[in-house]
Amino acid sequence: MSANSIGKNIVLSSFGESHGPFVGAVLDGFPSGFELDLQAIQKQLQRRRPGQSALTTSRNESDEVQIISGVFEGKTLGTPITFLIPNTDQKPKDYDVLKDVYRPGHADALWDLKMAHRDYRGGGRSSARITAGWVAAGALAEQYLAQFHSGPIHICAWVQQIHTLKAQAAQTVNRDDVDRSAVRCPDTEASSLMENAVLLAKQNGDSLGGVIRCRITGVPAGTGAPVFRKLQAQISHYMLNLNAVKGIYFGEDNLSHERLGSENNDSWTSTNGKLGTASNRAGGIVGGMATGEAITFELYFKPTSTVKKEQKTINKEGNPVIISAEALERTQIEISEIASNTSKIVSAEAPESAQIEEPETASNTSKIVSAEAPESAQIEEPETASNTKEPRVIMAEGRHDPCVLPRAIPIVESLAALALMDLLLEPPSQLPHS
Repeated sequence: MSANSIGKNIVLSSFGESHGPFVGAVLDGFPSGFELDLQAIQKQLQRRRPGQSALTTSRNESDEVQIISGVFEGKTLGTPITFLIPNTDQKPKDYDVLKDVYRPGHADALWDLKMAHRDYRGGGRSSARITAGWVAAGALAEQYLAQFHSGPIHICAWVQQIHTLKAQAAQTVNRDDVDRSAVRCPDTEASSLMENAVLLAKQNGDSLGGVIRCRITGVPAGTGAPVFRKLQAQISHYMLNLNAVKGIYFGEDNLSHERLGSENNDSWTSTNGKLGTASNRAGGIVGGMATGEAITFELYFKPTSTVKKEQKTINKEGNPVIISAEALERTQIEISEIASNTSKIVSAEAPESAQIEEPETASNTSKIVSAEAPESAQIEEPETASNTKEPRVIMAEGRHDPCVLPRAIPIVESLAALALMDLLLEPPSQLPHS
């Protein structure tokens, strides 16, 4: 199977680049005769789209999806369903100066190593822009799960932590609670602190990571498999393909590894013949199969790799490069380490005129090439007395999220829906008997 596709019974194939004409996805294996709700699909895309608030990238895409195959008279045909989403706010020239530069934290160098040719505009195929198609497909899978024959399956994700700010643990959360917060955190107090932290990071030209928690209810007990199709392995396979995700932890909390076995076990129960557990420290999965309780997991996201800070790197030829940015000309604001949910980030350094020190060459000159300079104007740097090249200084442009977590919520929900639907479309002999 292509590395651009995922799934066994229902296959998602992703296409497009960040600054190409379109991004999208093809969903193959979806059952026929299902009446879809296009408005619900569009709603999930609006939750993911860029430019929705001051906390996100300034790239402004409407993300209006077109379904160009696999649906007739509002119902699925059982044939490949193609979701097409136009890119309308590209600024590819912002990346011209970076086309031969290997950005820190990005896979530019590895793409060149593996493919020998890449689209450098906005990360190209590596950009999270391509997840718009995943959300469209996953939103349709969510509709299928909500009407599942054994009972509705519901998925809700929210931001649990940004940087060192943690929300209070919540057992019952719905999307209305989540969407009332600009950072998509249902804890009102923590949400306000998180929003301030993201805005400060953005003003300082930096970025923040954090944790997303996801809760899934209604999954039939026995879903999954005891060996190579474990439910947690299936979910992890989808989640770990999401940009910036560095880890996943299943459980009612993330403390199972700190407990004794006697403290961690969930006792089995039976209520009116329905199997369940007295507690849910396992997070709804035991032995690779659903217990019938809520499935809960946390995803750990790294900070966005693109920052507006001076960074050292190399270009395609192996020569040193210093990436500078607008942030060096602004007031430098430091994000204090936050010890508790009640502390606020208020410290800021006095404005300073940020100067980039020019390296001295043997002729006591330096060549600084701005992002606006044409390639023809880029003069090769002279060698120093030690016969090594001085770093070329470039000004980096582009639009990026200071924190990806608020917009990642619908992506997590969509991938969870696709992972579950893929398991639930197994042949009847592989599904729970009751």
